[in-house]
Amino acid sequence: MLIAALLCALFWRRWLLLAQSPTTAQLARLHPIAWQILFLALLGVVLLMGTNALGVTMILALLFLPAAAALPWSRRIPTALALAALIGLIDVYLGFELSNQMEWPFSHSVGGVGFAILMLSHSSALLVRA
Repeated sequence: MLIAALLCALFWRRWLLLAQSPTTAQLARLHPIAWQILFLALLGVVLLMGTNALGVTMILALLFLPAAAALPWSRRIPTALALAALIGLIDVYLGFELSNQMEWPFSHSVGGVGFAILMLSHSSALLVRA
């Protein structure tokens, strides 16, 4: 899982170029299809390894909710990656504490805390902009 995360962190600029301008990527000979297959393979590895160890609910919550919560507060991708990792760690910690205190399933607690963090992040971003 750490190798997949490292590969994503190393190649984010290429995937950003592919997403924003596929024609430019083709002219730069980046082969967009190969990069998309690599990204989907890494996503598949994370999903398969993660669901085996943690459960579907927690993996989906940790893949999408921290990144979505970090978006209103970061203007650059490296900052968003670091902030999403920090939010993910906070999510797991609070979910663990909540599951122990309330005797709820761990994966559902992490998903609930992640959703609460997402809602708090976007609500406070709207208040700051207003």
